[in-house]
Amino acid sequence: WPTLLKLRESSVAISVLCLSTGNFDGLGETRKEEMRKSCARIGVKGDDLLILDIDELQDGWGTWPREVVASHVMRFVHSRNASLVLTFD
Repeated sequence: WPTLLKLRESSVAISVLCLSTGNFDGLGETRKEEMRKSCARIGVKGDDLLILDIDELQDGWGTWPREVVASHVMRFVHSRNASLVLTFD
């Protein structure tokens, strides 16, 4: 989170999109709560955090369909009028 902390210090609005609940080992609810708490520490909460739980984007060893990922990312970016996107896996 160092980059996000620096952006927050500079008063940059931050929104987080998580494409999966992380439910590979049946821990989806735990992982969602971990994400909420982590984001809250840098002031990202409410509508600024979106955690998806979509059939095509389940955590695991499979490959996610590019068009599904792209459509959700683009919808999120446009809805927030974002000018910068940071990603991690």
